[in-house]
Amino acid sequence: MNQYQQSPQGYEGPFAIFVKEMLQKVENEYGSAYFDDVNRIMMMITDGGTGWYYSSGNYSGVGLLGVQYTTATGKVFGYFGGGVNSEFADGENPSKWTVCHEYGHFLGLDDFPTTLGTYSLMQNTKVNDANEGVTPLSVKDVINLGWLNVNDATRVQTVTANTSVTLQPLRSPTGIVAAKVLPNPNFPYDYFLIANHQRSTNVYDGTYPADGLLIWHIEGISYTDIECAVGTDPIANGFNKDHLDLPKTDPNYHGEGLVSDFFNQSGQSQFTPWTNPNTDYVGSGPLPTNLAVTNITSNGNSMSFDVIYNFFSGTITVDSWWKNSLLITGNVMLNSGKTLTLLSGTSTFITGNPTLTLNPGATLYVDGTLDIDRNVTITGGGSVIRRGSGKVLVTNSASALASNNSRKLARDVNGNYHLVFETVGEVCYEKLTNNGAITEFRRLSNGLADGVKSHPCIYTRDNNIFVVWQKNTGSSHDITFHKSTDYGATWPTSNRKVPATNVGANPPLPVIVSPATNQLLVVYRTATNLSYLTSSNYGNTWSAPAAVPSSGTAGNSPTLAVTT
Repeated sequence: MNQYQQSPQGYEGPFAIFVKEMLQKVENEYGSAYFDDVNRIMMMITDGGTGWYYSSGNYSGVGLLGVQYTTATGKVFGYFGGGVNSEFADGENPSKWTVCHEYGHFLGLDDFPTTLGTYSLMQNTKVNDANEGVTPLSVKDVINLGWLNVNDATRVQTVTANTSVTLQPLRSPTGIVAAKVLPNPNFPYDYFLIANHQRSTNVYDGTYPADGLLIWHIEGISYTDIECAVGTDPIANGFNKDHLDLPKTDPNYHGEGLVSDFFNQSGQSQFTPWTNPNTDYVGSGPLPTNLAVTNITSNGNSMSFDVIYNFFSGTITVDSWWKNSLLITGNVMLNSGKTLTLLSGTSTFITGNPTLTLNPGATLYVDGTLDIDRNVTITGGGSVIRRGSGKVLVTNSASALASNNSRKLARDVNGNYHLVFETVGEVCYEKLTNNGAITEFRRLSNGLADGVKSHPCIYTRDNNIFVVWQKNTGSSHDITFHKSTDYGATWPTSNRKVPATNVGANPPLPVIVSPATNQLLVVYRTATNLSYLTSSNYGNTWSAPAAVPSSGTAGNSPTLAVTT
């Protein structure tokens, strides 16, 4: 082969001159009719060597003839009408791979990037470091060949809403073997393609490094995009691309095909807006799909998972983060021992009527800004911890802590703090540890439909938390009482009472203490003076209102304290 020097203009390489000469020899010996039933030509040589196919690089084959060849009868084999392989140059198994790879080009398949590992026969260089031989066609290869139709509902499940999916191995002859998950059904050409790969089900899949799900992002921007389960996002150029997703000419090849690329229950078991990689659209900035593939489990060779839209309403099972500014309107649960970090420079607003359940040992770290609406509930035994310049906003009401006659903050026997305040006409409650971590948050009042609530007062005794506030009924006010008997963890609606009604047009500014076990005392302002209420069973029942003895001067802004 060394006698074939670099080709003249018009030839791909020295191999093109060789191809033309060999085809002429075949035609001279067998005649032009020999080519009548031939559609593609594959030429095998012993070893092309470095620089034979191209001026540099040691290629084992190309899917090209390098020249257009026309037979004596006028049949044309174009530049792409065949290929040349170096047979057995690198051993039998690598040569088998080369032949099959170039044949894939005959079928219309493009090269995948060099670093696609063993995931595709069409990777742009042979792996075969371990002498694997022929590597499998990827799910994208199979679809590009037309052997699997993404719109065939008997083989590919199209997902546009919350659902559960079970996949058989990709090579299974029957059943659902892939899922096409559309973040936005209005854009059907941008989707996540999920396939189940099991090494034991097919000899070629045996070259894969692990069993599990491979998730491809099909979106027309990247040449190939595998969302490797343990991601390296962002790479140098960003765009929410992981280390096997890149345009055809992108030099940032970051992966070789690893065990950690597969999603499975023993490794990365979810693909969400806050995992790495995440489910964002490809782009130069955060473009969240709010989509998640979670609860990934296996049952024999089949694999199941849940697809959840608006996943900010969902369960977080791994250490995670909120890296975009978010509006969250659904329930969120953080599993025990896990962390969720609201990153610095971002803002998250939780609104509507959701519950944020932080299970025991779970922690939400706030490095950015967390804005909590009055109708949100935070519970579960975990904690919200503000760090650095992080902020937790719970009210912007000018009267949130108004009226210094009434106690808004109390400390229980365990050293925890309990805070009550007004926000947008409602009374809310927070429980904090002695280092300021929030462990409970909820609205205590029952909604704005029956009036504006304000001026709460709080008191603690043992495991009990007692709160009173005023409610404006329009022409007058009522006094409302509420209590928790488990250090603020729960506030049953049956504990909320209205022991005094129609107490006057003046704001009553109620205050409360517990002077002794089972005993409660509430004092408030009326139209002309001060009145009080008592209970001997921690507020289950109340006495009739009675006037506080007066010296004749109208009382105002009462306050109470227990002396011992």
